[in-house]
Amino acid sequence: EWASQIEEVEIRETDDQGRGVKVWYRVDAKVLELEYVLGYTYHDDHRLTWSLDQGEQLRQLDGEYRLVPEDDAVRVHYRLAVDLTVPVPGFLKKRAAKKILESGLDELKRRSESMV
Repeated sequence: EWASQIEEVEIRETDDQGRGVKVWYRVDAKVLELEYVLGYTYHDDHRLTWSLDQGEQLRQLDGEYRLVPEDDAVRVHYRLAVDLTVPVPGFLKKRAAKKILESGLDELKRRSESMV
């Protein structure tokens, strides 16, 4: 709901709490459209990790959200590793990585603040 580049999502498998553990995505990455499946692991209430399960254009898409309570706020630590199967010049990879990181965190921040 909060990530603008994600056009379609399908939860393909859930855990015993109803949370998605295998999730298919169709994403408009501006340069190309990506389809992939991520596998999610819920470590506790404060940490979520994911890794690429399936995806033709991607070699790696691994990440983590870690939430750290601080007084009356929560600090979000975000880690993301992406590698494409198609050759892309280094400067474009850096630009895309920066855009993914900034837009993802900005959109998550807006969403979380709207829920308070």
